[in-house]
Amino acid sequence: MLALGLTLAGLSALAGPQVYGESLMVKVRPDAQPRAAAPVELLGARNEALSFQVVIHGGDTGAEEVTARFDALMGPISIGSRQLTLYRQDFLNITVPSNLTLSSGRWPDALIPSVDEVAGEPRNAFPFDVPAKEARALWVDVLVPEDAPSGRYEGSVEVQARGGFSVFVPVTLTVVDLTLPSTPSYSTSFGLGADFVCEAHTGRKDCGGDNVRLELLSRYARLALDHRFTLSNVLVPQPEVGPWEAFDAAYAPLLDGTAPTRLRGARMTSVRYLGPLEDQALASFVSHFSARGWLERAYDYTGDEPPHFTSFEEVRTRAAQLVRSAPELPRMVTTTLPIARDNGFDGLISRLSVLIQRITPTEPQYDADASRADYDAFLARPGNSLWLYQSCISHGCIGGLPLGRHWPAYMVDYPANLNRAMPWMVFLLRASGETYYDTGARLLTAWTDQLFYGGNGDGTLFYPGTTARIGGRSDVPLPSLRLKLLRAGVQDYEWLMLVANGGDPAFADEVARELVPTPDQVSLDPAAFENARARLIGRAQQLVQAQKSPGLTPAMPGDSSGCGCDTGSSGAALAVGLGGLVWALARRRFRAR
Repeated sequence: MLALGLTLAGLSALAGPQVYGESLMVKVRPDAQPRAAAPVELLGARNEALSFQVVIHGGDTGAEEVTARFDALMGPISIGSRQLTLYRQDFLNITVPSNLTLSSGRWPDALIPSVDEVAGEPRNAFPFDVPAKEARALWVDVLVPEDAPSGRYEGSVEVQARGGFSVFVPVTLTVVDLTLPSTPSYSTSFGLGADFVCEAHTGRKDCGGDNVRLELLSRYARLALDHRFTLSNVLVPQPEVGPWEAFDAAYAPLLDGTAPTRLRGARMTSVRYLGPLEDQALASFVSHFSARGWLERAYDYTGDEPPHFTSFEEVRTRAAQLVRSAPELPRMVTTTLPIARDNGFDGLISRLSVLIQRITPTEPQYDADASRADYDAFLARPGNSLWLYQSCISHGCIGGLPLGRHWPAYMVDYPANLNRAMPWMVFLLRASGETYYDTGARLLTAWTDQLFYGGNGDGTLFYPGTTARIGGRSDVPLPSLRLKLLRAGVQDYEWLMLVANGGDPAFADEVARELVPTPDQVSLDPAAFENARARLIGRAQQLVQAQKSPGLTPAMPGDSSGCGCDTGSSGAALAVGLGGLVWALARRRFRAR
């Protein structure tokens, strides 16, 4: 009897599963330890995507057949399930870390939706099991409707498991009386190889047919726009001299904002010239793009990191031809101003895309060629612009670097803060946009291996959502967790621009520099981005209110009256996914072109 009593006592002491809300800034690995539950509190603008996580820890018993639902947020109107997306997070098993100080093992990255956001088809996110002593996480997106009245909304995510287990995670959303635009002011030019997409989905580099290829690539392009960045080189080839009907049928919806994106009216912010270097083809391109109102977003990729991938002579020759034949078309080279000047093509190009390690806000440091101020004379020439990019230098292209230097990076096994930081760098360096070489370099092996140039996830931000993998009737691209964090950074940028353009650039700079004091020291505090955004929200609300009420002096920074939020969040509530917005009247550009 004593033994039986001890056995029963031991069984009754077993801890069951635990469920709680978590910030988007924490990567939940299998060994994450459970913590006390807290309500999820969201704050954002209309037409803004807000994210948070729901963690299920198996406790001593584990949980089987886990499912979840998030039906509505109730307030001035009902925000229904079409605006609420649940994803099951899947792990990438990393055997070679991107950094000498990081650990191998399973890292969360792929997001498998309950209902996908491109085709709207049910997928196999649920059910799933959570082993004992391990954690799993859901990613949750809330896309605030464009017509949502400002005010407070409430709802809950319900998590269920076998045996009658059921837990509700409370969610509150405060919508402010402003709207985020569908097309961001943060310009981007990200690459995607059509062959990689076709092979990952169909096993053939040509997709097995033009219609299949076009539909797949269109889905990737639309998912990118819904995450507020542009794939600038996808879809169909450009005709040499016309006709343009096939090209327009594919591209016009994406360039004009009529594609069936969730962000209504979202438009590409860049499009790359992919035609031959011939006078007639260039003239046809410029004429057609001018007539359609697209030319200001077009550019030519004139040289790639000379002399490594393009020779200096090739850059000079191509740039000179473009100046003669299509002077209106921006000529971009990924290099630095000193290299361009020393090799005789600084006067031939109009856009420099500079590696973030090679330019600094003030005095040259690290391996930088020049400070930001050294680019002012180049930018003073009409039509010239400065863009930025990151590369494997951020983590070490072979073998990794110590994590003592925290550059922005899109690696799977890097902290969320570094995945989100690039738009803050673009703001601080007064650049015009971001370029990134590829988003599908390892698409074929994305589910099992993304190691490329020494980094896990370098050049790969999507997953191929084949029906064999995720169910449904048709293939779709799937977002990575890093793609969501990139979107959060772009929305951060809108807040920074709103405050800067709204009348307080010094405050925007102050907030940004506290988060990123130097380019290689992005804060790793998981709460840092949330707190910085909260400060921007408070200041933006004050500035907007002052614009609406002439004669009203804007409150000083630190006075959050009118914000409608708690900027001094404690452990009692999670201020997760604080929303970004753009003030429609602030269309001036704080950054230098």
